[in-house]
Amino acid sequence: MTVKKKKGKKEDRSQQQKAIYVVNEATQELLGQIKPNNYYTLYELASKINTPLSLARRAVRELEAMGKLKQISKSGNSRLFVAI
Repeated sequence: MTVKKKKGKKEDRSQQQKAIYVVNEATQELLGQIKPNNYYTLYELASKINTPLSLARRAVRELEAMGKLKQISKSGNSRLFVAI
């Protein structure tokens, strides 16, 4: 005889609202925060705009493509950027 486990109640998905981060907004906010010829790490940039590291990574990629940031060092998972 097999005993079936009771499934937990599913939460109403409409009640859950998570913050939605938009990369374009984060990029624009970073542009206002960075100063030319200063060095930054991903953690510093993420903490400046109060966002997760994953969003900061995407915003930094966009800023690199625009020519506003340049990666100057990479060691393991840490990267160092300079604002141009």
